Amino acid sequence: MLSRWPPITVVCAAALGATVAFAQDDRGQGAVPSGNSGAVTVPQPPAQQAPPKSGLTPPQLTKFVAATYPAEAAERKLEGNVVLQLDIDASGRVAAVAVVNPAGHGFDEAAAEAARRFEFAPALRDGKPVAARILYRYAFTFKPAEPRPEATQQTPASPPLGRLSGVVRAAADAPVAGAELVVRDATGSERRVRSGEEGTWVLPELPDGLYTVIVQSPGYRKLEVQERVARGEATEVVYRLVPDGELQVVIRGARPPREVTRRTLERREIERIPGTNGDALRSLQNLPGVARPPGFAGVLVVRGSSAQDTNVFVDGTLVPLIYHFGGLSSAVPTELLERIDFYPGNFSAQYGRVTGGIVEVGIRSPRSDGKLHGMAQLDLIDARAMLEGPVPYAKGWHFAAAVRRSWVDTWLKPVLTSAGASVSAAPVYYDYQLIAETRPSERSSFRVSFIGSDDRLELLTKDTAEVDPVLTGNLRAYTGFYRAMARYRNDLADGVSLQSVTATGRNTIDVGVGSLFFKLDTVPVTNRTELTARVARGATLHTGVDMLWASSE
Repeated sequence: MLSRWPPITVVCAAALGATVAFAQDDRGQGAVPSGNSGAVTVPQPPAQQAPPKSGLTPPQLTKFVAATYPAEAAERKLEGNVVLQLDIDASGRVAAVAVVNPAGHGFDEAAAEAARRFEFAPALRDGKPVAARILYRYAFTFKPAEPRPEATQQTPASPPLGRLSGVVRAAADAPVAGAELVVRDATGSERRVRSGEEGTWVLPELPDGLYTVIVQSPGYRKLEVQERVARGEATEVVYRLVPDGELQVVIRGARPPREVTRRTLERREIERIPGTNGDALRSLQNLPGVARPPGFAGVLVVRGSSAQDTNVFVDGTLVPLIYHFGGLSSAVPTELLERIDFYPGNFSAQYGRVTGGIVEVGIRSPRSDGKLHGMAQLDLIDARAMLEGPVPYAKGWHFAAAVRRSWVDTWLKPVLTSAGASVSAAPVYYDYQLIAETRPSERSSFRVSFIGSDDRLELLTKDTAEVDPVLTGNLRAYTGFYRAMARYRNDLADGVSLQSVTATGRNTIDVGVGSLFFKLDTVPVTNRTELTARVARGATLHTGVDMLWASSE
């Protein structure tokens, strides 16, 4: 059917910065498309015109879309002609576009993309719309952009307006915040401003002239003065208000945080604390309200309370002690610490069961740079070593392992024996930490860890006690604990976070003098889960579960 139709030739020319379109049907009647700079009709020579068959009207272009000049061609200043074959359906829409004579350099794609958005008055056969196929030539003509004409005459800049600013203070030289200032010009027009927290205020743009300034604030007498403002000059003033009746002082400041008595030592501070012999946890003994451990006990005394009234948490899990015998060394090495939070009292409901203080020790994440890192140290008191890096054959997991043991017993016992002392001492302590962590996502982390501490002290007497032979023999003291822990953290959304720590282990106390002894073993199971959500500006919701179950032997 389409092959019997006479061809319709349509020619379009486009240039950078302007678009001119031409359209011509076989009857010599111009179909004028719309363009940025209008359109004109170009008649064909009479020899090329052929009268249409009876009852057939070709499609007429009603909406022209200018093609984008290809960047490559514009850069090289190229021009080209693209002949397209357009299939137009019975509604006048372009159903298909095919390139018959390509021009390259991006012209083909640009012309086809523009033609797909053309709209036509459909072809008519005996007055009824029918589908048609036509040829359309798109001509690209390069036209450089015209430079902008330079301004031949510049309007001289007018001098800036004046500026009026100042400070509102009370008679006692204290700043008055929230005072209202009304600035009225000679015509009666007013501008209002309020003083800030420091009593400061400013009106940046004022025409020159004489202004009446009225200063008002609750509790103070109204002040009215006149100020002159000059164009291009800044005028600064200080207004002092006289109290109206009794003097009232309002103190404004930032609201204190939720834990008003928390003292936090970050990792960068931990590494620089002096006087701790390289053990950051010993810095707690130097904080206000904290006493050093009595005798051989590894506990803290906070504000004169009992040692049992202070809880110590390591990575969110309750542990019975934080120091070895006499507080010479802590049970967690400094190299694994991330932070130390100390609450000397008045802590929130997040912690309970005690009335003294809270020590929250945070353990850092193992290094995740894909390399192994190690450390070893030996002194007169103990020896320790640490290793961290990626977990073999476990993608995404990283570990940190540390161990420490005292070796005072290896040199003190021979010294006492050679001196002929009736008592020989063999104090020994050691601790260990093993941590493995992975990050399933950027917002979440999962950690499993195993930590422990062991303290043993044994005094061997050679002489028999004259008061009570039952007390003759060894004096021993043993304290120790270990914990297996699993911790999960997830920032569920902006302002919403979840943390849960579950742990179990064993606490052991064994004290004996001769044939008398006391031994206690407890097996605790704990879980601390906390959900934090920011519900509004300045309002945060904290909710959670704190569970402790223990069996004794």
